[in-house]
Amino acid sequence: MPKDRYFIDQDLTKNLNLEIKDKEAHHIKTLRKKESEHVEIINGKGFLAKAKIEKIDKKSIKIKITDIFFEKEKKQKLILAQALLKPNKLDFLLEKTVELGVDEIWFFKSKNSEKINLSKNRLNRMKSILIAAIKQSGRLYLPKIKFFESIKDIKNFDGNIYFGDTKKEAKRFLDIFIKNKKNNYFFIGPEMGFFKDEIFYLKNDLKALGIKLNNNILRAETAAISIIAIAAHLQLL
Repeated sequence: MPKDRYFIDQDLTKNLNLEIKDKEAHHIKTLRKKESEHVEIINGKGFLAKAKIEKIDKKSIKIKITDIFFEKEKKQKLILAQALLKPNKLDFLLEKTVELGVDEIWFFKSKNSEKINLSKNRLNRMKSILIAAIKQSGRLYLPKIKFFESIKDIKNFDGNIYFGDTKKEAKRFLDIFIKNKKNNYFFIGPEMGFFKDEIFYLKNDLKALGIKLNNNILRAETAAISIIAIAAHLQLL
C-alpha cells in the first residue's frame, strides 16, 4: 500500500488549499502526522498530488498541494457484469477485483439473484470499499459502478464479450481470449447460475463466448475474481 495516501472527492490543482475531513482526517491523526509533513492525495480521476499539512484541527486537516501528477486513463478496459450477490460476498468481490484491475462493475438483477436492499448506506459502503482498494493497490482511477434491472437492460458494448459457463465442454478462456485493443466484458451469474433465458440472451443477442475458468465449479465471487486476475495478466503480455 502506498504510504500516506488519502482520497478527496474533488478537483486537484497545484497550490490549491484543501480541507480533509471525516475518515481520511481521522486516519492522518491516527498515524500521528504533524504539521509541515507531506502526504499524497488522490481523487479517483487520475490525479496524484503531493501536499503539505498546513494545520491540524480537531475535526479536519488543512493542506496545500505542492506538486501534482496526472495519469491518462487506459483505453482497453476490464468490465465485470455481475449478478447481484449477498452483501458480504459483494464486498469481498469489490475489494479484490478493484485491486486486480477491474475498471467498471455492472451489477444486474438475475432471476436467480439474491434480493438485497441497495440503500444509501449500502451504496456508501460500496464506494468506501472502492476507495480503500485503489489506495491499497496504488491505482489513480476509481472504478465505476452501474446497476441494471435485468441482464437484458445491458445493451451497449464496444469490445469482446464473455460469460462464465459451467458446462464441461466449455472452452478455456486462455484458448479463446481475443487479444486486441478493445474492452473486455465478463458476465458472471449468481450463486444458482444464470437462468435459461439469460444464457439465451448472452449467446444469441450479445454473441458472448462461454468460458471455463476451472475444472471445478466456482462460487460466483471466486469466478469474478479469477477472470479479472487472468484477464489483467493477459493484457500485460
